[in-house]
Amino acid sequence: MLYEQATEALTQLHGAIVLQPITDDQIRTYLQQLHRSRLWATLQTEPDLLHLARSPLFLTLLVVAHQGQAIRSKTDLLNAYLQKQLHSPPPQSQYPPRKTPRPAQTRHYLSWLAHQLETHHTTEFLIEHLQPTWLDSPPAQRTYRLIVELIFGLIFGLIFGLIFGLMLGLFGGLIFGLFGGLSGRLLLGLSDSIKPFDKLNWAWRKSIRAGLIGGLIGGLFGGLIGGLTVGLIAGLMFGLMFGLILGLIAGLTVGLIAGLMFGLSGSEIDASKKDRPNQGIRLSLRNGLLVGLIFGLFFGFFGLINGLIEGLFFGLVLELIFGLFFGLQSAIQHGVLRFVLWRRGLAPWNYARFLEHAAQLRLIQRVGGRYRFIHDLLRQHLAALWRQGE
Repeated sequence: MLYEQATEALTQLHGAIVLQPITDDQIRTYLQQLHRSRLWATLQTEPDLLHLARSPLFLTLLVVAHQGQAIRSKTDLLNAYLQKQLHSPPPQSQYPPRKTPRPAQTRHYLSWLAHQLETHHTTEFLIEHLQPTWLDSPPAQRTYRLIVELIFGLIFGLIFGLIFGLMLGLFGGLIFGLFGGLSGRLLLGLSDSIKPFDKLNWAWRKSIRAGLIGGLIGGLFGGLIGGLTVGLIAGLMFGLMFGLILGLIAGLTVGLIAGLMFGLSGSEIDASKKDRPNQGIRLSLRNGLLVGLIFGLFFGFFGLINGLIEGLFFGLVLELIFGLFFGLQSAIQHGVLRFVLWRRGLAPWNYARFLEHAAQLRLIQRVGGRYRFIHDLLRQHLAALWRQGE
């Protein structure tokens, strides 16, 4: 946040401050103060390296990485810096003793990440922006899709199986369970991207309009069906009136709730406003549970009319379905993708902890919930290592 505030303050000065490269005399004085005269002698014979050293960041890299070995190019410098930092454990590690990733493993994860950032033409990384397209091969993408489809198929299969099993028995439950599983796979499991639901939006005009139309239609149908049903059971005249009123109330209620849901939508918070790692998926999970709980409790309350067990069951089913549409789906897909990446050795399971570890090694830096390499040349260098097979 301090970096962003300083950057914003500088932009308001409209060019009143200009940062100049450091001079050769300043470099020589700085190195002499650090008792690195030999490094200054090397820079005088390597014009390209001296040009890099005029940047404060690369001068710092030189001081850290130069241990007497020959550094004659940018590649030599970056390799030496990586070697030094990867084998220098931070004073306060993110990992418990003997659980810290090995240097080769850390470089492997960072090289893959740098390659993906290069492939997708971006320099910043947010954990929630991981996508199935980042998987390294068609078999890995098929594995991801298969697991996602199986999970959603099992969820919807269980829902449909239980609902129709209570009404039609075991055989009917199995048949409709298979149908529900297939429907769930087609409805949710075939998405090619993961879209976090960081923020819930409610378009009240759209919601009220849809609620009134839905309530009117639901009330008419509910009243007609309720009147006929209760009238046949309890007597034509009295039954029709009672059933009509009950059906109208139920239909209007369901229609209004459907309208509320129709006006509800999800979107993603701007990346610059995120201040925690993987904030998008965490909020998606929370929003899915919250929306599911609200609708589940409401419909479960009306289900209590038929009995305690039916009400609880109906509420749980609706909670799960609404939750999937408003955030749980994204959280499940993200979890599956992270699992596949971890199993293929492309990314750590706890990505936030690893990235904080890499930040302590001064290889990347975190700004809010975003990560970037300390310099774009280091990112390009690691991406080239990945292409060369490390």
